[in-house]
Amino acid sequence: STEGPADKVEETGKPEKKPEDTPKPVELPKQDAATLTLGGPATVDRSIEGAEGVNGTYVTGFNQVGSSVTWRADMKSEGSYRLSVRYAVPAKDANATLTVNGKTNSQPIGLKNFIKSSDPAWEKNWQTTWAPVDLKKGENEIKISCEDGNQCDVLLDWLEVTP
Repeated sequence: STEGPADKVEETGKPEKKPEDTPKPVELPKQDAATLTLGGPATVDRSIEGAEGVNGTYVTGFNQVGSSVTWRADMKSEGSYRLSVRYAVPAKDANATLTVNGKTNSQPIGLKNFIKSSDPAWEKNWQTTWAPVDLKKGENEIKISCEDGNQCDVLLDWLEVTP
């Protein structure tokens, strides 16, 4: 302030966080796994062909406890939905923990070798699975993680929610 004694300084209020500084939740119904919030040793790669993500990106490093992908999304209405996941496995079954809005599903999401491939080449084993999820109107958090007891040798390509 230019008013008042020169030896007195008033601290101005801290700038408020502008709405554009806060990341907006991603809209459903489909999102590349590589654009989700990654946890633990999960990283993005594009060296294996066949991923449908932008520029062939996918999530790798998911085979260690603590790895995760988290999707924060706004839903226009509450209800039961189908969460589809596109992934690749090296010709063997995998699974992961599915948590929706802080509640862990009683059974892991099966990321099985549904195509019954015997070829361990990742690029030949892209497939899709799904699990039922109950979502609320407004912001939801969908997390797929590798926890103790999971077999998480998997690459994640995209997630999709449909009625």
